[in-house]
Amino acid sequence: MRRYSDSEFQARFSGLMVIYALLVAIVLPYANGLQSVPAKASLTVLPVVPMILAILLWARQIAHSDERTQRFHLVSLGIAAGVVSVASVVAALLLTLFSVRVSGTILFWIMPALWVIYGILRKAMKWRKENQNS
Repeated sequence: MRRYSDSEFQARFSGLMVIYALLVAIVLPYANGLQSVPAKASLTVLPVVPMILAILLWARQIAHSDERTQRFHLVSLGIAAGVVSVASVVAALLLTLFSVRVSGTILFWIMPALWVIYGILRKAMKWRKENQNS
């Protein structure tokens, strides 16, 4: 199995994230109005499908990379997880302090936020490494 080029990977990954966002925004409100429990459950978990495919794509891309690239992925993922975790805690504390009630649907954006921050960090690390070698 060949490794995708960065542009191929980005296109496929971004496409899956757009599908995820559309399913969350369009399908979940519709599912909330259904009476049938099996139909409601099926539509509710539908956004998980593109997320799983994105994770598999991501894992494949990393597994077929060299050690340096794998290190970039690992460091970027670790920092992104820390940033998203701290941001979530700060938001929760502020919401608690000001007694603001928010819908739990905001939690749907944690994984995409993690991936966006991860992607930015990975690109920055790659750019920095290339500029150090010049």
